[in-house]
Amino acid sequence: MVDTIISDIRAASGRLSAPVGSALDIGAEAERQKTALLYRNAGSAQLLNLVNASLFAYVNSTLAAPVSVAFDWWCCIVVISVGRYLLANRFLATMPDACAAKTWRHRYIVATAMLAATWGTGAFLFMWNASDAAFLFTGLVLAGMVAGAVPILSPVPAAYRAFALLVMVPMASVALLQASSPLYWGLGLLTIIFLVALLIGARNVHETLDVAIRLGLEQGRLAESLDHARAAAEIALAERRQASEKLQLAASVFANSQEGIIITATDSTIIDVNDAFAGITGYAAREAVGQKARLLGSGRHEPAFYIRMKETLAHGGAWQGEIWNRRKRGEIYLAWLSITAVKDDEGGITHYVGTLTDISQRKAAEDEIRHLAFYDALTRLPNRRLLIDRLNHACAASARSGRMGALLFIDLDNFKALNDTLGHDKGDLLLEQVAQRLAGCVRESDTVSRFGGDEFVVMLEGLSEKPEEAASRTRQIGEKILAALSQPYQLSGHVQHSTSSIGATLFAGTGNSIDDLLKQADLSMYTAKEAGRNFLRFFDQSMQDVVNTRVALEADLRQALARNEFMLYYQPQVDRDGRVTGAEALLRWRHPERGLVPPNEFIHLTEETGLILPLGLWVLETACKQLVAWATRPELDQCTLAVNISARQFHQQDFAQQVLEVIRQTGANPHRLKLELTESLLLDDMEDIIAKMAALKVHGVGFSLDDFGTGYSSLAYLKRLPLDQLKIDQSFVREVLTDPNDAAIARTIVALANSLGLSVIAEGVETQAQRDFLASEGCHAYQGYLFGRPEPVEQMEQCLNRG
Repeated sequence: MVDTIISDIRAASGRLSAPVGSALDIGAEAERQKTALLYRNAGSAQLLNLVNASLFAYVNSTLAAPVSVAFDWWCCIVVISVGRYLLANRFLATMPDACAAKTWRHRYIVATAMLAATWGTGAFLFMWNASDAAFLFTGLVLAGMVAGAVPILSPVPAAYRAFALLVMVPMASVALLQASSPLYWGLGLLTIIFLVALLIGARNVHETLDVAIRLGLEQGRLAESLDHARAAAEIALAERRQASEKLQLAASVFANSQEGIIITATDSTIIDVNDAFAGITGYAAREAVGQKARLLGSGRHEPAFYIRMKETLAHGGAWQGEIWNRRKRGEIYLAWLSITAVKDDEGGITHYVGTLTDISQRKAAEDEIRHLAFYDALTRLPNRRLLIDRLNHACAASARSGRMGALLFIDLDNFKALNDTLGHDKGDLLLEQVAQRLAGCVRESDTVSRFGGDEFVVMLEGLSEKPEEAASRTRQIGEKILAALSQPYQLSGHVQHSTSSIGATLFAGTGNSIDDLLKQADLSMYTAKEAGRNFLRFFDQSMQDVVNTRVALEADLRQALARNEFMLYYQPQVDRDGRVTGAEALLRWRHPERGLVPPNEFIHLTEETGLILPLGLWVLETACKQLVAWATRPELDQCTLAVNISARQFHQQDFAQQVLEVIRQTGANPHRLKLELTESLLLDDMEDIIAKMAALKVHGVGFSLDDFGTGYSSLAYLKRLPLDQLKIDQSFVREVLTDPNDAAIARTIVALANSLGLSVIAEGVETQAQRDFLASEGCHAYQGYLFGRPEPVEQMEQCLNRG
């Protein structure tokens, strides 16, 4: 029994106690665990108690005890047992600590005393004046209850004493008070002896339990101490392992670092260096160790430099900066040196650790980057950024001195053709030689810069205080440059002739902005090109007025489409009999202030700005809608409509899809739509052009080659194009009666078209004589003032009706 209780105690210690080894008083914790043992088996104990009480009450009621008395007694037992059960459940749910366990122990003792008193009352109720059978049965049951309860209550002496005394004393008293025979005397005395024996045995059990619990707590505390010691040992081992790993890592970093590392004593004696140090300085470890750090001295630094270094190390414990060192073979190089002082626990410096990086290449790269930021990589001339900076300084200097300066904007003539024919490598060679020649034409104080591409800018400073003299000096230098740049160039065995166009402008002080000066020079350069190239032109205000007009026109153009200021005029096209077969759609701009603007004033600007793309799409949509309107009228439903397509518009990747989508959305008949292409369009990517034309031709769209004979198209390409018509340019028609060459060209175009199976139409026909000549040569379709001028659609329809 004791062994079982001890094992239960150990199991309960693991489940009910606080962690073993925590900072508790062992005595208090032992008392808490003994209290917990009282409550742990409360459920099963109360169940057995109720079973015994029920049998006890039932048997006594059959042996002559009044049933009501037995039932009332049994009810008391039930109430007390249920109360003890609930008390035990509450204890197990809260698991109080050692301080609160005392209160719960007193509660248990009180509940036990109440139960014992109830059982003791049974001795008076069922043994007084009872039969011998009832007397003996009651005595045996009560003795058995006490014997069974003592081991369970033994953890707390007060509990088992209260239960034993409150049950056995009443039973002994009843036996002795009514002792009328040796049986009663013997039973009373035996009860007293049994009680004393139980109390002694219970005390021994309690002492054994107490020792077992305390030993268990001590063992737990010892085990926890061992766990702590083991954990501390593991931590120490881990720290030692980490320290070892750190040492190995530090050694690896020292050996494999790409930066040179040098360790010195406080007197600058070298203690150790790594391999990178040897690679940078040329000194192996065996050559450097034991030497002073001045071994690396270059002699470029004054003694004050090293004094400041030592002072910084002494006060801050670290120094870093650029330093000139000397390699073993004598080469001086620039290095970045970082020095850190190593201190002991008392704060005294024991060593210095320096990291050394060769930055000579990096410095050279930085210088190269700075050079590239301000100089052209190909010609090594100042670039646009440096030119603008110098121009700012020159303007300021001019304002102080009163002497004028000049800008010469130089553009190489036909440089793109050189790149396209000989290649960009030859073009680069030409640019390099141009840079050299320009530098030889000016003073050292002047600036020659490459502005971009094949454009160069020369800035002349300090010319003269008088504008006439400054202009004369500028012209002299400009003509010198023209002569130098027109000399033949040797380009890797190829002789190239090239000329240039120069625009010049003068500046004095800061009156004009830098941008204005560059624009003036640029504008005058374009004037030189328009004059025939290889010329020098000075800027004047009329040039700027042209530019201002162009800027204003561009601004108006960007708003015109949104404001619906464009409209289409239509010029009829007739056959040999004078019947109108169709028309050409011609764009017009109704400017709100300038009135009707002719196309030759704005079409080229829309090409340059990209506005031709949305504008061309609008023209195509409007023309297709007009075709749809004509299709509803029998007299007009067979008319074709020609729409001019620009090269930029045609070269869009999705041009064919755009045309087909417009046709689909408007519902126009594609067989009545004719797209007029210019010869300049045929200069680029012939395969793409043919593919797009073929994609549209499949759907019935026709093509006419406009201004034929004025461009550079190849006859070999011409036969591959899916054309329907050639259009004789009006420049040939105008003098066809007086100029034999124009007549021959017109005759050739008609013959060529006939041989290729194409129709021919002549534009610009203004007289009957012109029409008759063309008809005699086989051209039977015409367009020009003789048949009608370009007019709005209403007037055009009247003309068609007449036709």
